[in-house]
Amino acid sequence: MSEQRRREIVDKMVADLGRPDLGFTTKGQRNFLQSSGGRGQSYWSSWHFFAVGYQRAFDVLWDAAYAHRPPLRIDCYPLLFVCRQSIELWLKAAISTVKQAKPPGHHKLSDLWTRLWAALSEHTGHPQLDESNDPSPYNSYVESVNDLIQILDAHDEKGDRFRYPTARGGDPYPTTGVDLDGLYRAHELITGFCDGVLTRMEVERDS
Repeated sequence: MSEQRRREIVDKMVADLGRPDLGFTTKGQRNFLQSSGGRGQSYWSSWHFFAVGYQRAFDVLWDAAYAHRPPLRIDCYPLLFVCRQSIELWLKAAISTVKQAKPPGHHKLSDLWTRLWAALSEHTGHPQLDESNDPSPYNSYVESVNDLIQILDAHDEKGDRFRYPTARGGDPYPTTGVDLDGLYRAHELITGFCDGVLTRMEVERDS
Protein backbone atom coordinates (compact mmCIF):
# COMPACT_ATOMS: atom_id res chain seq x y z
CA MET A 1 0.00 0.00 0.00
CA SER A 2 2.72 2.51 0.94
CA GLU A 3 4.77 1.61 -2.16
CA GLN A 4 1.73 2.31 -4.32
CA ARG A 5 1.24 5.68 -2.63
CA ARG A 6 4.89 6.59 -3.19
CA ARG A 7 4.53 5.81 -6.90
CA GLU A 8 1.40 7.97 -7.07
CA ILE A 9 3.24 10.89 -5.43
CA VAL A 10 6.18 10.58 -7.84
CA ASP A 11 3.90 10.35 -10.88
CA LYS A 12 2.06 13.51 -9.86
CA MET A 13 5.32 15.25 -9.00
CA VAL A 14 6.69 14.57 -12.50
CA ALA A 15 3.47 15.80 -14.07
CA ASP A 16 3.65 19.03 -12.02
CA LEU A 17 7.30 19.88 -12.77
CA GLY A 18 6.29 22.50 -15.33
CA ARG A 19 4.05 24.35 -12.89
CA PRO A 20 5.40 27.33 -10.92
CA ASP A 21 4.02 25.90 -7.68
CA LEU A 22 5.48 22.42 -8.41
CA GLY A 23 2.18 20.86 -7.39
CA PHE A 24 1.98 22.54 -4.00
CA THR A 25 -1.43 24.01 -4.74
CA THR A 26 -1.82 25.68 -1.36
CA LYS A 27 0.49 27.43 1.07
CA GLY A 28 -0.35 24.74 3.60
CA GLN A 29 0.92 22.00 1.29
CA ARG A 30 4.20 23.84 0.71
CA ASN A 31 4.70 24.14 4.46
CA PHE A 32 5.15 20.39 4.87
CA LEU A 33 7.15 21.04 8.07
CA GLN A 34 5.62 23.08 10.86
CA SER A 35 6.79 24.19 14.27
CA SER A 36 3.99 23.64 16.72
CA GLY A 37 4.08 25.72 19.86
CA GLY A 38 6.94 27.19 21.83
CA ARG A 39 9.83 25.66 23.71
CA GLY A 40 7.86 24.71 26.80
CA GLN A 41 8.55 21.44 28.54
CA SER A 42 6.17 18.63 27.61
CA TYR A 43 6.26 14.92 26.90
CA TRP A 44 6.62 15.72 23.19
CA SER A 45 9.98 17.34 23.88
CA SER A 46 11.21 14.76 26.40
CA TRP A 47 14.07 12.30 26.04
CA HIS A 48 11.60 9.46 26.48
CA PHE A 49 9.45 10.65 23.58
CA PHE A 50 12.46 10.76 21.25
CA ALA A 51 13.74 7.41 22.50
CA VAL A 52 10.40 5.73 21.75
CA GLY A 53 10.30 7.36 18.30
CA TYR A 54 13.73 6.06 17.33
CA GLN A 55 12.93 2.65 18.78
CA ARG A 56 9.89 2.46 16.49
CA ALA A 57 12.03 3.57 13.54
CA PHE A 58 14.56 0.84 14.39
CA ASP A 59 11.80 -1.78 14.27
CA VAL A 60 10.65 -0.58 10.83
CA LEU A 61 14.19 -0.57 9.41
CA TRP A 62 14.94 -3.96 10.95
CA ASP A 63 11.81 -5.39 9.30
CA ALA A 64 12.93 -3.95 5.95
CA ALA A 65 16.42 -5.42 6.28
CA TYR A 66 15.02 -8.78 7.39
CA ALA A 67 12.88 -8.94 4.24
CA HIS A 68 16.16 -9.46 2.32
CA ARG A 69 18.10 -12.44 3.60
CA PRO A 70 21.01 -11.97 3.61
CA PRO A 71 20.30 -8.28 4.23
CA LEU A 72 21.47 -5.73 1.68
CA ARG A 73 24.41 -3.73 3.01
CA ILE A 74 22.81 -0.51 1.75
CA ASP A 75 19.89 -1.20 4.12
CA CYS A 76 22.10 -2.03 7.09
CA TYR A 77 23.90 1.27 7.59
CA PRO A 78 20.75 3.35 8.24
CA LEU A 79 19.58 0.50 10.48
CA LEU A 80 22.84 0.55 12.46
CA PHE A 81 22.77 4.33 12.81
CA VAL A 82 19.18 4.35 14.05
CA CYS A 83 19.93 1.43 16.38
CA ARG A 84 22.79 3.30 18.02
CA GLN A 85 20.81 6.55 18.15
CA SER A 86 17.89 4.74 19.77
CA ILE A 87 20.14 3.23 22.43
CA GLU A 88 21.80 6.60 23.11
CA LEU A 89 18.43 8.27 23.55
CA TRP A 90 17.18 5.54 25.90
CA LEU A 91 20.31 5.86 28.05
CA LYS A 92 19.89 9.64 28.21
CA ALA A 93 16.19 9.28 28.97
CA ALA A 94 16.99 6.96 31.87
CA ILE A 95 19.74 9.24 33.21
CA SER A 96 17.55 12.33 33.05
CA THR A 97 14.72 10.49 34.81
CA VAL A 98 16.85 9.18 37.68
CA LYS A 99 18.82 12.39 38.22
CA GLN A 100 16.00 14.79 37.24
CA ALA A 101 18.57 16.74 35.24
CA LYS A 102 19.75 17.19 31.68
CA PRO A 103 21.87 14.24 30.50
CA PRO A 104 25.39 14.67 29.05
CA GLY A 105 25.58 16.09 25.55
CA HIS A 106 28.13 13.64 24.13
CA HIS A 107 27.53 10.35 22.25
CA LYS A 108 29.79 7.89 24.10
CA LEU A 109 27.54 5.01 25.10
CA SER A 110 29.90 3.47 27.65
CA ASP A 111 30.15 6.76 29.56
CA LEU A 112 26.37 7.20 29.46
CA TRP A 113 25.99 3.68 30.84
CA THR A 114 28.50 4.39 33.62
CA ARG A 115 26.63 7.57 34.53
CA LEU A 116 23.30 5.74 34.53
CA TRP A 117 24.57 3.02 36.80
CA ALA A 118 26.18 5.57 39.14
CA ALA A 119 22.89 7.49 39.29
CA LEU A 120 20.98 4.29 40.06
CA SER A 121 23.48 3.32 42.75
CA GLU A 122 23.16 6.74 44.36
CA HIS A 123 19.37 6.67 44.13
CA THR A 124 18.96 3.18 45.59
CA GLY A 125 21.82 3.39 48.07
CA HIS A 126 23.39 0.22 46.68
CA PRO A 127 27.08 0.15 45.69
CA GLN A 128 28.30 -0.54 42.19
CA LEU A 129 27.55 -4.04 40.98
CA ASP A 130 30.13 -6.75 41.59
CA GLU A 131 29.32 -9.94 39.71
CA SER A 132 31.65 -12.00 41.90
CA ASN A 133 29.45 -11.26 44.92
CA ASP A 134 26.06 -11.29 43.24
CA PRO A 135 25.40 -14.05 40.69
CA SER A 136 21.68 -13.22 40.53
CA PRO A 137 19.79 -13.10 37.21
CA TYR A 138 19.49 -9.32 37.56
CA ASN A 139 23.24 -8.97 37.93
CA SER A 140 23.77 -11.22 34.93
CA TYR A 141 21.39 -9.02 32.91
CA VAL A 142 23.25 -5.87 33.91
CA GLU A 143 26.61 -7.41 33.02
CA SER A 144 25.23 -8.50 29.63
CA VAL A 145 24.00 -4.97 28.94
CA ASN A 146 27.40 -3.62 29.94
CA ASP A 147 29.17 -6.03 27.55
CA LEU A 148 26.86 -5.13 24.67
CA ILE A 149 27.41 -1.41 25.20
CA GLN A 150 31.17 -1.89 25.23
CA ILE A 151 30.91 -3.76 21.90
CA LEU A 152 28.86 -0.95 20.36
CA ASP A 153 31.20 1.72 21.65
CA ALA A 154 34.30 -0.12 20.47
CA HIS A 155 32.77 -0.32 17.00
CA ASP A 156 31.42 3.24 16.83
CA GLU A 157 32.61 5.35 19.76
CA LYS A 158 31.64 8.76 18.35
CA GLY A 159 28.34 7.80 16.75
CA ASP A 160 29.36 8.74 13.21
CA ARG A 161 30.55 5.48 11.66
CA PHE A 162 27.19 4.73 10.09
CA ARG A 163 26.29 8.34 9.26
CA TYR A 164 29.23 9.04 6.94
CA PRO A 165 31.44 6.97 4.60
CA THR A 166 34.65 8.44 6.06
CA ALA A 167 36.03 9.72 9.35
CA ARG A 168 36.70 13.43 9.80
CA GLY A 169 40.21 13.01 8.47
CA GLY A 170 38.89 11.48 5.26
CA ASP A 171 39.89 7.87 5.95
CA PRO A 172 37.14 5.44 4.95
CA TYR A 173 35.58 3.37 7.69
CA PRO A 174 35.91 -0.43 7.49
CA THR A 175 32.82 -2.15 6.15
CA THR A 176 30.45 -3.63 8.70
CA GLY A 177 28.55 -6.90 8.53
CA VAL A 178 25.38 -7.39 10.56
CA ASP A 179 23.81 -10.36 12.33
CA LEU A 180 20.24 -9.08 12.35
CA ASP A 181 19.06 -11.41 15.12
CA GLY A 182 21.98 -10.45 17.34
CA LEU A 183 21.49 -6.77 16.63
CA TYR A 184 17.81 -6.92 17.54
CA ARG A 185 18.56 -8.86 20.72
CA ALA A 186 21.22 -6.35 21.79
CA HIS A 187 18.91 -3.40 21.11
CA GLU A 188 16.06 -4.98 23.06
CA LEU A 189 18.24 -5.90 26.04
CA ILE A 190 19.72 -2.41 26.37
CA THR A 191 16.59 -0.38 25.70
CA GLY A 192 14.52 -2.78 27.80
CA PHE A 193 16.76 -2.14 30.79
CA CYS A 194 16.41 1.62 30.32
CA ASP A 195 12.65 1.29 29.94
CA GLY A 196 12.58 -0.66 33.19
CA VAL A 197 14.45 2.18 34.91
CA LEU A 198 11.88 4.70 33.68
CA THR A 199 9.03 2.46 34.83
CA ARG A 200 10.59 2.04 38.26
CA MET A 201 11.01 5.79 38.69
CA GLU A 202 7.43 6.40 37.58
CA VAL A 203 6.12 3.85 40.10
CA GLU A 204 8.18 5.45 42.87
CA ARG A 205 6.83 8.91 42.04
CA ASP A 206 3.25 7.67 41.95
CA SER A 207 3.59 5.91 45.29
